Amino acid sequence: MHTPKLDIVRTILFPLFKSVPCDTNSALISLLCKKMGSWCLTKQSSFLILMMLLFSLVGWIQGIHIEDDRKALLEIKASLREASNFFDVDNLLPTWSDQGSTGGKYCEWERIKCDATSGHVTDLSLSNIFSLEDYHFERYRLRGMIWPLNVSLFLHFKELRKLDLSWSYIGNTFISTGLDRLSDLKKLEHLNLSYNYIDYNIFPSLSELTSLKILDLSNINNEYEEYSSTHGKYISDFRVPENLELLDLTGCGYYGTLQMQGSISTLRKLRILNLGGNRLNESIVKSLSALPSLKALDLGGNLFSGSFPLEGMGYKYVFFFLS
Repeated sequence: MHTPKLDIVRTILFPLFKSVPCDTNSALISLLCKKMGSWCLTKQSSFLILMMLLFSLVGWIQGIHIEDDRKALLEIKASLREASNFFDVDNLLPTWSDQGSTGGKYCEWERIKCDATSGHVTDLSLSNIFSLEDYHFERYRLRGMIWPLNVSLFLHFKELRKLDLSWSYIGNTFISTGLDRLSDLKKLEHLNLSYNYIDYNIFPSLSELTSLKILDLSNINNEYEEYSSTHGKYISDFRVPENLELLDLTGCGYYGTLQMQGSISTLRKLRILNLGGNRLNESIVKSLSALPSLKALDLGGNLFSGSFPLEGMGYKYVFFFLS
């Protein structure tokens, strides 16, 4: 398993052991002898001392990175205060605190999972952080409440694999802070932005997130009953990450067909595609026939007239949902 400790051992410990003589005449050993009195270090004891010193250095360096994770989590909580006109922020994420039984031990905080070896955050679930029912969600949306998250807050989590921000009142402000910068998180595989107030200008940034395997954008702006056919052009800006295995675009209001300007043909690993609850028509068949690994396809709730031309898709083993 790749860990920061192994990196430091590989880059610091091994070269240092090679460069330091194993006799008591070396400068380092002489210094240690002076500090420790008349005790004479043998080859074996000098090696052990070096190991102790260097692994202490490893722990110190790793502690710095862990402290970065803790500070970033507290900054995320602090950003909730900008939505304080609607909620008592102190009652949100109560375990995220330097006080109490889990004070400072962020791996024990709610909505967080950590790597057992490195101690870094790997899973961050901030879904429906305000714990609202559907009708409350709509009421606060109409009152203009937005959680002004900044993408930079997540860049500290170098081990992050899953980030769930669904139902969290984030909007274009979050996207404008540089969504493409999440590409710095090389291990990020699962991103959920569903049920937020995000316009279609999110799409150009997504192509930079090449590590993603699961992308959920369902209902990112589900007021599509007001859209006209001209809004279908926005999906043409969607340059999707090539390594996706699951893509959910349910309820996004796409009109007509998929106009991805060839990018859909790059999704050679895509196995599950959800397009239900849009305004797509039969012309989508040509686009979908370019997905060689597709195993499940949801097209329910679209604008198909008559029978759907399944034979035009060329799939032998695909589950279709058309109702």
